[in-house]
Amino acid sequence: VTIIISLLTKPLPEHMLIRTTFITRWQTSERPDEMASNGDITSELTNMATLRKSDEENGDMKKPSLKNKFVDWLANGDTSPTDIQEEPHNKEVLASLEQTTFQKLMLYSNLIVIVSVCICFLSFFSINPFSPEEIEDLYAQAREK
Repeated sequence: VTIIISLLTKPLPEHMLIRTTFITRWQTSERPDEMASNGDITSELTNMATLRKSDEENGDMKKPSLKNKFVDWLANGDTSPTDIQEEPHNKEVLASLEQTTFQKLMLYSNLIVIVSVCICFLSFFSINPFSPEEIEDLYAQAREK
């Protein structure tokens, strides 16, 4: 069924295969749809910064709650309007799939921990705690009742 569906559907354009297959995972060329969405992100961030600045000037700016401050601190999200206006390359950093060595180390170490826990659970729950003689005794007790 999978082969029939694959043969009946039109192939994707070449630019849509960038970084989506194992062979093209390291390509750094720009996709046309990424360029369009990056422009949208820049204009949206600029609009947000302008709105915040006008709200601050009018005195309409709400003071962020303690919960929002904590979430921003936890997510390392410093979203002041000056940062958004001064650093337009933030959109590229956010859209980037590149990882630092520390991030790779954290991901791989967490992968090792999760796989180890899964293997431990599998081995723990797949080992039968009863010997064959004990199983026969349990069957005999169940038949007597």
